[in-house]
Amino acid sequence: LLRRLWQEKMTLFFRALEISLPDMLSRSSRFKQLLQLWQCITSNVNRCQSTGYGAPPNFPAPMSRMAAEPFLNGTSSIYIEEMFESWKNDPKSVHKSWDAFFRSVEAGMQPGDAYYPPPSLSALSHHVASIDTKTISDHAKVQQLIKSYQTRGHHIADLDPLGINKADLDDTVAPELELSTYNLSEKDLNREFLLPNTTYIGGDRSVLTLGEILERLKKIYCHHIGVEFEEFLAKKWPAEKRFGLEGCEVLIPAMKQVIDCAAALGVDTFVIGMPHRGRLNILANVCRQELEAIFCQFSTLEPEDEGSGDVKYHLGVCIERLNSASGKPIKLSVVANPSHLEAVDPVVQGKTRAEQFYRNDTRGDKVMSILLHGDAAFSGQGIVYETFDISGLPAYTCHGSVHFIVNNQIGFTTDPRFSRSSPYCTDVAKVVNAPIFHVNADDPEAVMHVCTVASQWRNKFKKDVVIDLVCYRRHGHNEQDEPSFTQPLMYQKIAKALPVMDKYAQKLINAGVVTQEYVQVKGEFFVEKK
Repeated sequence: LLRRLWQEKMTLFFRALEISLPDMLSRSSRFKQLLQLWQCITSNVNRCQSTGYGAPPNFPAPMSRMAAEPFLNGTSSIYIEEMFESWKNDPKSVHKSWDAFFRSVEAGMQPGDAYYPPPSLSALSHHVASIDTKTISDHAKVQQLIKSYQTRGHHIADLDPLGINKADLDDTVAPELELSTYNLSEKDLNREFLLPNTTYIGGDRSVLTLGEILERLKKIYCHHIGVEFEEFLAKKWPAEKRFGLEGCEVLIPAMKQVIDCAAALGVDTFVIGMPHRGRLNILANVCRQELEAIFCQFSTLEPEDEGSGDVKYHLGVCIERLNSASGKPIKLSVVANPSHLEAVDPVVQGKTRAEQFYRNDTRGDKVMSILLHGDAAFSGQGIVYETFDISGLPAYTCHGSVHFIVNNQIGFTTDPRFSRSSPYCTDVAKVVNAPIFHVNADDPEAVMHVCTVASQWRNKFKKDVVIDLVCYRRHGHNEQDEPSFTQPLMYQKIAKALPVMDKYAQKLINAGVVTQEYVQVKGEFFVEKK
């Protein structure tokens, strides 16, 4: 029994030595138990030796060199040897304290002289009783605070460009994000705390003050991670319905970013499904459809080929063009869409699956789908759930789609607080555990970063991913509606809001990246070109 106890407990104890200091602090209660166990075992071993019953098996009588480093004895020596072999193959595979030990031994030092215990393990036999339990407890609480920001920080993210709605439509702050929940206060902001290995907010630093930790957590988890073509149409045909994208112009570069990243990873065919809003903009600026073909839908010019007579914002297109990012040709197919919102979703998935089947693309490496949604339709139409539900079935899967939500925070004339029961319009995507990125559409750099990650996610894991672009709708449901009748306060703010391009141009000018003259010249050139 003593032999088995010794083997099991010694292995557990010395494995504990391998963990880093932050981990040890977070598991302080476990560490104390191991420490007590070590003292108990040592006491029992000494008692056995003094009474003549003999040491535990494989534990020779202490020698001067071995006594200085007792973990080289007994069953633990096997564990150390295994760790040593692992270290020889890859020094990073062990904790840095063991790395230092093995380097010293290899350099010729005696094992007893080579071992430098981590700060939390130094002089254990003499100072265990004097460990400051409050310090250990506070370190553990800060680690829990960091974890809470990682999991719940999105609830207080600055996503609404208008500053009207909170991220999850709830004005309250989750108690897990409050210092008082952890018995910490502003008095502790200058105290330094060790960072756990589950976060990279410190960069190269392993210790930050609580104030710095909070500042970095809020910036990372609670910040924003979350035209001219339309302007020309608005001036030329102001009375025409076109369901413009004004207020979410960033969707165009966002889609291009997803397509460019996927094309660089080998995808060459994109099947796109979307509602009416922004369709004309995407046909022109993403698919590169000839503008003449679009403008003739607004004028009395007759197209060369007669179509079905459907309205201009329902039409699809299939175009092959060169992708500048990958330098390879790609095919973009925008599926025609009826007025029934989200009805196109399963059609797109079916077409994508068919393309993959006939190209023998069994993993979706060459063909992928992109779906665009409105916030109200995404949470309100049952076909969205049904499409998600079959997306992982072997006979129907198209190996992951990238979903864009044009979240203009209104459904026709209905406020989201009165149109859905869930905090987010994207909650339906949780049925397949899809990662969801909420991002402020007035922060183009944040949007581009999210799109890069989302595209890489889909192409790596072949699973759905959702990008929630929190934006606004500059006009009414269509250009003939007057939204101020139903949302007067919202549209007072929208009337004062600068377009995202103007905001970003001003940011670049202030940073000294470009000049005002450069922005003006480029803008005029683009309008003239159109």
